[in-house]
Amino acid sequence: LCQKSMKSVFHHLLACLCVADLLFIIPNIILSPLFILSIYTSNLYPICEGLSHVGLSVSIFITVSITFERHQAVFSPFKYQTLLASKRHTRHVLFYLLPSLGLAAVLNIPRFLSVTTLGTSLQTYPSYLKFLLMYQVFHPLL
Repeated sequence: LCQKSMKSVFHHLLACLCVADLLFIIPNIILSPLFILSIYTSNLYPICEGLSHVGLSVSIFITVSITFERHQAVFSPFKYQTLLASKRHTRHVLFYLLPSLGLAAVLNIPRFLSVTTLGTSLQTYPSYLKFLLMYQVFHPLL
């Protein structure tokens, strides 16, 4: 990415996809020995579980963003070049990146709640359990 030929929106989105994949992989590497040894620490598990799901969601949404960006570049090359010339490069990358991050954060709020102590205390309420069931049925990434 340091070379001038590699400074494009596509390459920066690929770099962001790599970071999102790392955000998914690293917490799972941390959690795997904990599950094998049946060691559950109350502080580490919710953080790793939440980051893992957010990383998965961001990875999926960035993949869709890359697909959309490539579609624009291939099917409307003149319009795409005009758009690149009129906007700054970082602004164009953020146009694809911020919705992915925001949507991943919002869609995983129930996941963060369910793995914390607040979620375990809320599991005594039937309405919360119905909400979690509907969340797991209709969540696009589960």
